[in-house]
Amino acid sequence: MAAVAGISQSSISRAVATVSSVLSDRAEQFITFPSSEDDRSRVAQELQRLCGLPNAAGLVGSSRVRIKAPLEDGFVFLNSQKYHSVHCQMVCDAHGNLLNVENHWPGSLADADIWEMSSICQQFRGGRHGDSWLIGPPFATKTALTRGGMDSTRPLTVCCGIWHQDVSSRSFKSSLKTRFQCLNHLGGNQKYTPARATQIINACCVLHNIAQKFSVGLPGEPLSEQAPRDVPQGVVMPDPEMLITRQKLINTHFNTALQQSQEPFQD
Repeated sequence: MAAVAGISQSSISRAVATVSSVLSDRAEQFITFPSSEDDRSRVAQELQRLCGLPNAAGLVGSSRVRIKAPLEDGFVFLNSQKYHSVHCQMVCDAHGNLLNVENHWPGSLADADIWEMSSICQQFRGGRHGDSWLIGPPFATKTALTRGGMDSTRPLTVCCGIWHQDVSSRSFKSSLKTRFQCLNHLGGNQKYTPARATQIINACCVLHNIAQKFSVGLPGEPLSEQAPRDVPQGVVMPDPEMLITRQKLINTHFNTALQQSQEPFQD
């Protein structure tokens, strides 16, 4: 990347650190879980049209992002597939917009353990999101919520089998990692600390939601003709020809360089 941009690797590293820090600090502005009943209802209606399950406020899934072995406590980040990683838990809606991201977990932790310790699980357990639930993998359906002093319990999540696997794969692994190919292997040339890797992942998630808002397609996809959702009045939309030219520049000068610096792996 430094050779393509015509600047030193140290300058590239400083730029990445600055930009990712700024974007990461603003994650709460761009990645928000529906807090009101009306907002949750809108998300639930779209999910119900896809899978037939009512009252679901989102879909929870996880993905690992490979990193270089940390100098300290490297064994904590060594996952069951024998590579070092940061473990990310994410919640999205029916369109793939990220509603909640927790990516500070070491790769050695199992999905079920992360779910139990996650803030979103505690929020549902405390009744913060009313009677809604999340669509999730089998491990998450084991958690039950006791309402008030009643003996009855209900699951915080409901498993939807193949449908959940398909949507979570497209949202977390395919879409996010296709749009930001650096997530296929952070630290290919630079040995990022887990904290810095988490910052970069947060930045990518923020940019993903911004791209979703303005209907920016994935690399290699034709530009969407769909009008951007919730575009503020007075915002001038970029010229389509300019977008096509920009995408060609990205494909020519950046995607190739990223692919050459990455090592293939299975998530």
